[in-house]
Amino acid sequence: YLFFFFFFFLMIRRPPRSTLFPYTTLFRSDSLLLFIEGLKDVDPLVRYESAVALGRLVDQSSKEALEQAKTDEHKWVRYAVEQALKKLNSVVIK
Repeated sequence: YLFFFFFFFLMIRRPPRSTLFPYTTLFRSDSLLLFIEGLKDVDPLVRYESAVALGRLVDQSSKEALEQAKTDEHKWVRYAVEQALKKLNSVVIK
């Protein structure tokens, strides 16, 4: 029974980030461009989700697009943009 417990535990545990890293960065440049274009969409939900995604990607090349989106008419989009910019500014560039 102990074998089945450990086997089950190994199957349900989340893989470490280091194994996920190559897959998350494989299409990073394509998704970055997609999210930058999403900041200009007519739907505020798309603009909000794009700002959140750009904050998670933490890529300095999205900073200019986020700066332009700071004047959005919807407050939640502006909030997501501000949070993304905070994340970008808190990253130390080596």
